[in-house]
Order: sequence, then structure tokens, then C-alpha cells
Amino acid sequence: MRDGGLRRLPREPHNSDLS
Repeated sequence: MRDGGLRRLPREPHNSDLS
């Protein structure tokens, strides 16, 4: 749910949120 988080670090594991 962290759109801004994954936008800043697309290579981070946070990508799982948008996946």
C-alpha cells in the first residue's frame, strides 16, 4: 500500500506491496 515507498525504491522488497 506504500505507493510512495515503492516509487522511491523500486528495487527494494517493498515492491511486493504493489505486486
